Amino acid sequence: MNAIEGTNFWEAVAENLRRELTEELFISTSNLNLEIVGLINDDLNEVGKVHLGVLLVVKLPEISEVSVRETDQLEGFWLHKKDFDNPEVFNRLESWSKYVADIIS
Repeated sequence: MNAIEGTNFWEAVAENLRRELTEELFISTSNLNLEIVGLINDDLNEVGKVHLGVLLVVKLPEISEVSVRETDQLEGFWLHKKDFDNPEVFNRLESWSKYVADIIS
């Protein structure tokens, strides 16, 4: 997270989240309704030991289109909540994603 002069902590979190989303994804609307749900801490792996995850819900207008910007490095696709019950899907997730899948499925 980058410090942003003139903002409080939560404003800085929201602005950094918007920046990250913009860097990783193309979203056809700038009307992003971000709701911070909680934090994810996972000290069981090397990445988790030095990072703290922010769990948020992004609400978009129904007509919005979302796609991955860095298609040479990433592939994106939509899943339904019920898909996380499938071990072939669930076991391919990173640990942070597994925590979220356990909550929403």
